[in-house]
Amino acid sequence: MTTRGRLTIPKHLREQYGIKKGDEVQLIPLEDGIRIEKRTQGTHPVDQVYGTVKLKHFETVDEYIDEIRGPADPP
Repeated sequence: MTTRGRLTIPKHLREQYGIKKGDEVQLIPLEDGIRIEKRTQGTHPVDQVYGTVKLKHFETVDEYIDEIRGPADPP
């Protein structure tokens, strides 16, 4: 582990588990340590919620925000 918190995964393990440059991994806390898993496509938290807000009859996100919050007070 470096002082910046970076880990080095040995080459033989990267090859064995198919981890390549640019792949994401996730660290899963366990009672007695940490498990490292290769993250598969579509499991990123942003990917899980992307597109869930439906704007219905609103043309823009600003119109939607005005509807749920009320219009911003003028300066």
